[in-house]
Amino acid sequence: RETATKNENTTITAGLGRETKLAEGARLNYTVYYQSSKSKTAGVDGVARSSVPVEAAVEADATSWLTLRAGFQYN
Repeated sequence: RETATKNENTTITAGLGRETKLAEGARLNYTVYYQSSKSKTAGVDGVARSSVPVEAAVEADATSWLTLRAGFQYN
């Protein structure tokens, strides 16, 4: 006899980001957001996790058709 196991995952994410002009052809992008996730298996509460990741990147126009980007993310 087989029994079915029901898995539930809930994730909520909210945040904001901004792009700032550093110089002609160069921009700074940054975001910060809140992320919360919960899991439940067969009615038993599992892992609840929340984090506030921060991301930042710098973009620069190398040519009219090429943009270079470097950045990082911290959780």
